[in-house]
Amino acid sequence: MAKLRSSQFTFRKNDTVGAEGAELDHLYLADCFYDHGDLDIIRDCSNLSCIIVGRTGSGKTALMMKLQEYEENIISLEPE
Repeated sequence: MAKLRSSQFTFRKNDTVGAEGAELDHLYLADCFYDHGDLDIIRDCSNLSCIIVGRTGSGKTALMMKLQEYEENIISLEPE
């Protein structure tokens, strides 16, 4: 993949790049989601790697939202 230079991007006064989180930005998520193979792993219930853990901003919510497009019975446990 070619590396893009910062001079290739132009942001104007009212431009937006997306919402703060995937749960708030359905349009951007639909266009920009990139599957690194994690989606197939968590869709396979026989695979023991079916718990999503990661830091803030690592894409956990985006992955769950994408998973909900393919699967019906999804359980999400909130840390609170």
